[in-house]
Amino acid sequence: MECLKNINEILNTIYLICAGPIFIYFAYRGLEQIKAVKESTAITQINSKTQSKREAFKLAGEQCLYFGEKIIPLYSKLMDELKDNNCKFFEKFEVENSKEKIGIKRTEKLTDIDFEGLKKSIYMQDVLNSLEGFSLFFASGVASENVGYITAGRGYCEIVQKLMPIIIPEFKKGYYKNISFLYMTWQNRCKQEDIKMKQKELEKELEETSEINIKTIGT
Repeated sequence: MECLKNINEILNTIYLICAGPIFIYFAYRGLEQIKAVKESTAITQINSKTQSKREAFKLAGEQCLYFGEKIIPLYSKLMDELKDNNCKFFEKFEVENSKEKIGIKRTEKLTDIDFEGLKKSIYMQDVLNSLEGFSLFFASGVASENVGYITAGRGYCEIVQKLMPIIIPEFKKGYYKNISFLYMTWQNRCKQEDIKMKQKELEKELEETSEINIKTIGT
């Protein structure tokens, strides 16, 4: 019995000696696996973001092409149509832009011909619906808004600003929210760019202007 007891003690000692390194080995392997999973997840997230950005750029390009091939021709037809109907509705308003809101001010009296010209229009609704659909992609962030602005921003703002006397009353009813949001975003950016450009021109003009000092007589 004494011999068995000694053997048991020896085995326990061997176990305690070996258990430490074995535990450390498996713990190390477990940490390596966790690290590998994290790295794999990070790579997957990067690839997903890259793919999303690529898709956003692609969609922005498609929408800008749509703007050039569909919306601009429709808008031109609308303007020609209003001219043929002697409708001067939009010419009798001024649009007032600020950082947080858009306003319109009537500058001339509207006539029955102006209202009748709007009613007869067959392109007005198509133009507004096309603009709203175009705006949705950028206002929601699905398409790259920066790419959209660089390609079509100023042209878009010119068209929307012209149509604001129609858009604002409809916006108050809950329509054309994407047009209004995107217009405010891009219009403010246009304004900032124009101000920065003027600032650069003034700075350049100031640099090119020499300062002349006249000395006081007797000094």
